[in-house]
Amino acid sequence: MDSLSKRTDHINKSFKSYWLAETLRLREAHRGPFEDAAEVRRARIEGKTFAQQILWRAHLLGTREKFDQKLDNWVGAARWAFVVLILLAAIGGAGAALSALDTGTRSVNLLVALGALLGLHAITFILWLISIAVRTVPDSTWLGQAWLWLTARLARGPDSALAPRALVRVLQRCGAFRWVLASISHVLWAT
Repeated sequence: MDSLSKRTDHINKSFKSYWLAETLRLREAHRGPFEDAAEVRRARIEGKTFAQQILWRAHLLGTREKFDQKLDNWVGAARWAFVVLILLAAIGGAGAALSALDTGTRSVNLLVALGALLGLHAITFILWLISIAVRTVPDSTWLGQAWLWLTARLARGPDSALAPRALVRVLQRCGAFRWVLASISHVLWAT
């Protein structure tokens, strides 16, 4: 169990280091390069491969420029946005259940109630499966996009737009972007 938590911690640190490197790359593309002679020197000494040197430079620059804290702030805003969406989904689900099942004063047709409660879920699930099979559909779901939009509104400050853009690019490079947004969408629909 301890080795599993160490591996998970290593994977999380590794993903965050790639995310930080992409965030700094976007920042430098927009505003010019950082003054990083000392960080490059340390990265050349401590990194064994070129990729490790780039990640080490990003770590050093991210700590110096406080981009690591900006990523942590964005993650906190993303969690709050997800909680808000979960609460909205729970309220919507309770409203749908109350309208489908009525207040108990009259009998309820079970087939109509199931259709009212699960029909929209089934249709959106089928559309999601079609979007996976056909690559012409954009790589996201509208609930996932709503989560990204709400997170961008909650995470304010300079360079706050770089974190989600870098996250999307890193996830797209490894092919996980559509799966992350789809899982967010499915959790909200399940709620």
